[in-house]
Amino acid sequence: MNRTCISIGMLLVIFYIACTHGLECYQHDYCLNTCEELSNTIVQCTQENSRCWKFTTPLGTKRGCGDYRCRIQASIGLINTANVCCSSNLCNSSIRIKLTTIAIVFTSLITFMYARYFK
Repeated sequence: MNRTCISIGMLLVIFYIACTHGLECYQHDYCLNTCEELSNTIVQCTQENSRCWKFTTPLGTKRGCGDYRCRIQASIGLINTANVCCSSNLCNSSIRIKLTTIAIVFTSLITFMYARYFK
């Protein structure tokens, strides 16, 4: 009986920790070239904040937790500005470019046509 109670108690504690453990993100103010080591900027987000964000401009980069920042996501390559959001632990370290299947097929097609017709 004691072992069963202890086992159930341990499972409940582990379950509670797993459920209350929120998202981890990198968070710091604007910096340019002199940014603090990212491993020193890890924060635990509140339960209301389910997303990490990274905002980059020519003036610097800023990271943090918060859904409010993620209402508008933009990437303006012409002036090197981007506001990117993600929803997994420590995902706001860099801006990741996702290559889709369509992009791979399109690139392959262009390469094939170039090699065949422009020798």
